Amino acid sequence: MKTSVAQIAKKAGVSVSSAYGILSDPDSPRFQEATRKRVLEASRELDYRPHTAARAVRTGRFDCVTLLLSTAHKHSYLPNRLLYGIYDELCRKNIHLTIARLSDEMLTNEEYMPKILRYQMADGLLVDYTDYMPSQMDEIIQRFELPVVWVNAKRDCCCVYPDSFSAGVQATEYLLKMGHRRIAFVDYQTSPDDVTGIHFSKIDRCKGYESAMQQAGLQTRIIRPKSAIKQYMEEMAYIRDWIQKPDRPTAIVTYWVASALPVLQCAWSCGLRVPQELSIITFNSELFGSDILRESGLCITSMVEPDFDMGLSAAQMMIKKIEKPLVEIPARKLEFTLEDFGTCCTPDKK
Repeated sequence: MKTSVAQIAKKAGVSVSSAYGILSDPDSPRFQEATRKRVLEASRELDYRPHTAARAVRTGRFDCVTLLLSTAHKHSYLPNRLLYGIYDELCRKNIHLTIARLSDEMLTNEEYMPKILRYQMADGLLVDYTDYMPSQMDEIIQRFELPVVWVNAKRDCCCVYPDSFSAGVQATEYLLKMGHRRIAFVDYQTSPDDVTGIHFSKIDRCKGYESAMQQAGLQTRIIRPKSAIKQYMEEMAYIRDWIQKPDRPTAIVTYWVASALPVLQCAWSCGLRVPQELSIITFNSELFGSDILRESGLCITSMVEPDFDMGLSAAQMMIKKIEKPLVEIPARKLEFTLEDFGTCCTPDKK
């Protein structure tokens, strides 16, 4: 027989309304800690499982959030720790998480998108669409006032994102304090003419570098091809071209670890000592920097994105948005952390 809230209230010695309030929101400050513990302990002993369908009918809520992703390759960036941050925070609030991967056709469908919450049986959407998002999708979300929080997107409100500009400044200042003056920013995966719709970090990290160099009264140098390079052998050839020149930089800031690894490999193949003759600092994710690179031995000093905190903060913002769907919650930007893996040092005086 299914356990009722009334049975839990009786066992815990509290009113039904108090038991229901605590089971609905275990962290609510409205109840004393001793009362909360008694209710939760009683619910465990009686193996209480809420009837989600009945609750949805009664409250108009599904106690569920949908994480919305694109089916397009590389248009949604979802590292594991970002997902863990979202899941852990929602789980703490007894809210389910579902994931929906939708094509651009579905995301811009005038009939489907306004009803997406009902189709997904969700109270709100966490949108993780990082590159080349169709403008119609944004317009539909705003027009129908869907409760949305944007993950890893830089917007005016209702979003959580890492502060790539400040990270670009910090990475450059790290090299400046070591005595470097010939510092370049390297990004061979983005062309100067291909900036519409790309992730904000590809612009902000470079701008952060430029700001730090200008503050130091130094000339900037951006190493970027006329068109994006996708093939490994092309990458190596492009890097080898500038890395062997007499006026090569003594230190570089690369946009992403995928850009830094070929530079590191090319420097070694050209006989350059890293970091004595070429210091390298890049940007990385928590999981990739802390696990894969450490185990491989290819560790590069990095500004590490706050993936877990970004997921956790987005979930917290989503909960607030569900409570007040029409309220515009201020954007929250998160700081990177510096992990020194020994690929930066004072420039060689030779």
